[in-house]
Amino acid sequence: MNRQAVMLLLAMLVITACSRHDGPALDVSNVRVLAPLPGRSASVAYMDMHNRSQHPLTIDGISSPEFVRAEIHETTLSDGIARMQALESITVDAGARLSFAPAGLHIMLLDPRKGLLPGATVRLELRYSDGGLLIVDAPVRTRGDDVK
Repeated sequence: MNRQAVMLLLAMLVITACSRHDGPALDVSNVRVLAPLPGRSASVAYMDMHNRSQHPLTIDGISSPEFVRAEIHETTLSDGIARMQALESITVDAGARLSFAPAGLHIMLLDPRKGLLPGATVRLELRYSDGGLLIVDAPVRTRGDDVK
């Protein structure tokens, strides 16, 4: 290999090493699941997301082994009436932060496979449209214990 080729290869390695970051492109924090209300089978999950990559990330699937179904929902207010709508996907822009919180975006967890008690943990699996997968474990809280 000639000297120019070696220098070009070294430059490419340095650029690659400098642009690399550890961990997933999507950083998730403040994850929690609220236990269902008495007599109900639906739970809700909230979290904060940060897309650390330089590209938009589209989350197009959410599941949990503890529930039959998990869906991304958004609550909107129109003429004083709150309406909830299921979303097929959600995109987090490059470098952006997005919160799943009461009265906004949230994850509906439907039909638990077994009883869900405060203190338990629920596994959430978030799938990206590019084939990525992020698995997070969320503590179960009561609605009164939810701090956000």
